[in-house]
Amino acid sequence: MVVTTASLATHGLAFAHPGARRPVFEELSVTLRPGHPLIILGPNGVGKSTLLRCLAGLALPTRGTVTFAGMPLRGLNDAQRARRIAFMAQSEAETFAFTVADIVLTGRAAHLGLFHRPGKADRGRAARALHRLGIGHFAARSMHELSGGEQQMVRMARALVQDSPVRLLDEPMAHLDLANQRQVLDVVRALASEGLAIGMSSHDPSHALACGGDVLLLGRTRAVAGPVEQIIAPALLKEAYGLPIDVLRTERGRDVAVPDFGGPSSAARYLSRRPDP
Repeated sequence: MVVTTASLATHGLAFAHPGARRPVFEELSVTLRPGHPLIILGPNGVGKSTLLRCLAGLALPTRGTVTFAGMPLRGLNDAQRARRIAFMAQSEAETFAFTVADIVLTGRAAHLGLFHRPGKADRGRAARALHRLGIGHFAARSMHELSGGEQQMVRMARALVQDSPVRLLDEPMAHLDLANQRQVLDVVRALASEGLAIGMSSHDPSHALACGGDVLLLGRTRAVAGPVEQIIAPALLKEAYGLPIDVLRTERGRDVAVPDFGGPSSAARYLSRRPDP
């Protein structure tokens, strides 16, 4: 079933740290549309995480506005904002040895009254989110027992149970092995197909190709946005990242972005493996 949701948009957004000589970014106008994931790409230090925090209402922009369904985000209190926007941070400091199930259940807080405890339905949602990500067997374990990648999957599950029409994911594939990256990408594609608005940052242009939708490519001198097939192009990627990046089609018919990391060519590697005559 497709869910109709409202768009989250920025208008002339700028952000600068106090005392900084230059803004992290400026004049950003982008829209997260229901059913069309927006993948935010760019090198370190260009403001991907800061932009997501501004979109979530957790950081105050220096200039410009963020709107949900055309209404300024600033006009919402914390609970109202959480019912509309779920934010998954790139990392968190875990200070208490909560179980995975309890951590995921905190995603239901915005839907509960001040003195209400999660009920059976909430626990069912948490269990389904964990199973959707293939980590149902983690439920009774302490977060302190998990690796960084496993903790990342738990934070993703918490964002799922928040049941907000907008999901903002700050590098959800960080620390994940290839199979778990695929698991998260499957979930992102499924959420978009359900009509949710998804904003996700990544360091890998191939993640954008796998998701489809729209791309915001933040560079050090400019930002460009548009459909994935328009933005994930060698010239734009080289300008943003400062090294050649090819866009190739695999034998399976998938497009991937392949950076030139240097090193021996494939021919040289082949020759080095040949037995002596």
